[in-house]
Amino acid sequence: MIATSTSVVSGKARTPDTRLGNYVTDMLRTEFNEKYGPIDIGIFNKTGLRASIPKGDISLWMMYELFPFPNTAALTDLTGAQVQTMLNNAARRDGDPISGVTYTLDGDKAVD
Repeated sequence: MIATSTSVVSGKARTPDTRLGNYVTDMLRTEFNEKYGPIDIGIFNKTGLRASIPKGDISLWMMYELFPFPNTAALTDLTGAQVQTMLNNAARRDGDPISGVTYTLDGDKAVD
């Protein structure tokens, strides 16, 4: 056991705004903030979350089920225009979990 969850946290939803997706992007941002200084935005591909976290004990194997792919986190500098392009790309996929910025889906564009 590596942790305990007080409730089921779904990772199977293909919507951008889930508790698990929000947690993953917040966690990535926090980890990068501690290593590299202020990080403005964290984003994660929602289809990369392949399981849910059950209520109760959480094992390392459950984490492998949740993240079955050998993904690599990356850090990059983006201009405002590049961030807008990233958000528009996410909008075309009906959104992705994002930390540090809020946006509204308007068709295949990210607004606000």
